[in-house]
Amino acid sequence: MLEVINASEGGKLTVFKRTFDGITTFSHLWNFDTWGFGYTDVKVLYLPEPMIIAASESGYLYFINSNGELYRHVDLNRPITCLLVTANNTLFAGTEQGQVFHLNGHGEIIAAAKLSDKIIRLEKITEHQIAALSRRGQLAILSVK
Repeated sequence: MLEVINASEGGKLTVFKRTFDGITTFSHLWNFDTWGFGYTDVKVLYLPEPMIIAASESGYLYFINSNGELYRHVDLNRPITCLLVTANNTLFAGTEQGQVFHLNGHGEIIAAAKLSDKIIRLEKITEHQIAALSRRGQLAILSVK
């Protein structure tokens, strides 16, 4: 069971297990390193096993299994600013250049959209709609099929 995930600007992701036996303790499980490229967001998908999705300043999305092994990496070719995971285990990634990518749980790109500027936030509105907010204040409602 993954309990605590710490991702740094220096490119190190560390996972700990939390236990409680009268006192809370944390034990180190594993590290994943992007060799200096900072993480911008981290989410967990359940496929049905936990899959950590780590977004990097390099433009890579890292799909890491619960043992710390790299399952897959996807290069979006631009720095990723934020992630959103939906209940049906699909993923949305916003980028520095204003793109929003829709990916399935295995990292395959389903669709993409372009807004005016850096995506600073993604939020689920309904089962079939998400909101994307850009740095310039553009708010877009994107339909998900």
